Amino acid sequence: MFGCYEREYPQPFPIAITYEVVNISSEGAEFRGSIESLGTDQKVIKYGFVWGEETKPTINSSFITFSDNFKLGTFSKVINYDLAKDQVYYVRGFIQTENLIVYGNVESFISQGSNAPEITEISPEKGTDGSEITIKGNYFSNNPARNFVTIGDQTANIISSTETEIKFVSPISPLIGDFDLTVEVAGKKTTALQKFSIRGPRINSLSKSNGRVGDLLIATGEYFADENSLSLFFGSIIPYQQYENYSQTYILSTTELECYVPDYVGRDVNLELYSYSPLFGPLQKKHVFPQNFTILNSWNNISNQVPLERNYPGLSGWGYKSTQINNLVYVIGGKTMYEYNINTNVWTRKADFPGEYRYFGTAFSYQNKVYYGFGEAYYDPPFVGRKSIFPNDLWIYDPTNNTWTKQLDSPFPGRRNAISFVINDHAYVGLGFSDASNNVVHHIDIWSFNPTTGNWSSIPVPFTKSVSRATSFVVNNKAYLVGVEESRSRYSDVWEFDPASSSWSVKSPLPEEMLNEGATASSQSGYVIATINGYGNRPYEYDPNKDRWIKRQSLYSTSAPFQFAHYHNNKLVYCAGTLWQLDF
Repeated sequence: MFGCYEREYPQPFPIAITYEVVNISSEGAEFRGSIESLGTDQKVIKYGFVWGEETKPTINSSFITFSDNFKLGTFSKVINYDLAKDQVYYVRGFIQTENLIVYGNVESFISQGSNAPEITEISPEKGTDGSEITIKGNYFSNNPARNFVTIGDQTANIISSTETEIKFVSPISPLIGDFDLTVEVAGKKTTALQKFSIRGPRINSLSKSNGRVGDLLIATGEYFADENSLSLFFGSIIPYQQYENYSQTYILSTTELECYVPDYVGRDVNLELYSYSPLFGPLQKKHVFPQNFTILNSWNNISNQVPLERNYPGLSGWGYKSTQINNLVYVIGGKTMYEYNINTNVWTRKADFPGEYRYFGTAFSYQNKVYYGFGEAYYDPPFVGRKSIFPNDLWIYDPTNNTWTKQLDSPFPGRRNAISFVINDHAYVGLGFSDASNNVVHHIDIWSFNPTTGNWSSIPVPFTKSVSRATSFVVNNKAYLVGVEESRSRYSDVWEFDPASSSWSVKSPLPEEMLNEGATASSQSGYVIATINGYGNRPYEYDPNKDRWIKRQSLYSTSAPFQFAHYHNNKLVYCAGTLWQLDF
């Protein structure tokens, strides 16, 4: 005893007393108690009994409550549910106010049992993994942990419960079909008269029956639930090679999803849809769409004769740069320039480049003229190596008279593999690297060029680390820098540049890291061909509206170095030793 003080009466808090449990039978027992004080400081909102197998049950145990008739005196209730036979239970009365719960003394008793649960309704009577289901009936426990619901041999997760209602989530399982639904409370089980139907995600129709790699498909069906992950395969799962016939799904609603035809050409296959939860491991459902889907070939070899020089630097032969004016592609390397007509598949040699003999330059087009410069200088043929000189010049080629004109030198250092893009009336050049005298410099700058005035101005960039190479394309007056390479380590970051606000934003990365790359664009999409070691050339299409990369058909039949990729009239022409056309 540490001290004492006077306390006024009546007491400021309520008091409940628990009496001995009586009328114990196989159908239940009667709990009794009394309210000795309602208190003076706080409003009573409910009262009743709590019970459980723990010696001091709380409101989180099983309980029965009353929310009216708040007055002094005795109260009682016959409990005919949630009591197991021969189990010792502890019970006590309680009173709850707006701010606290006051418990009474504890009484114990040995139960003789209670009524079995009754099921009167299941709503809905069907669902899939993760569906919320309601069971209505009698003699359930209002303590969710005391109710056990099973469907077949699967145990459900209880959300909430009262004496007359249980809400639960259909379990993650491989089950599909009609199964018994059982409720167990206090050791007594009841099986519903009606079966519960477990449905799995299924495809009822496809937007088309054939398509090319990367084509968008809309599938309609049922139970495309967000709670589960969906895996779609064109044909059966291929062990260790799932990337070939796997298609990423995008759930639009419970009855509609979209996907893209995978890189699994020349197959006539069924679609297999799997649903699973990463949280529960391998448990999954499987649905086979019975109608065959044909994956068409997209690539065509359109020429075996590419008249480009073979003495350019490097064993792999990288270094040519190109730009496009309508259906004409201009390819420049060393001092030679060729014009390729996409419509006629004809090559024409044009006037030689008058500047320093070079590779890894930068090319872009503006108002039907070709701009070319920068890069790394090499000795003229016979090829004897690099000069370690990085010109900062810029030249203009006019196709109408087949002549070159030099612009003023740029105000920034020369470099190789500089990116370039044109938006409205400005061109942009920057990034890249130089390594004269074994001193590698990675340039972190982009410059805006006005071809009308010839003026250059620096623009802010978001990069905080050295960037040596990227590829770029323009869609809807925004530029996209793809495959940013930092300090010679290959990356797949994507940045969007909006010249209207001079702002940058990060976009979804390219799914693979690139070794070598080329980029082009249509009016609505960007295209990047990534050369991946050991995996050929992989085209990816970028959808700016969805910020999504779509894999197109890989090209495995060429190992020659990349020269250019350009888009025209719904076809992508790719040059890598031979000419290939990707048909959309």
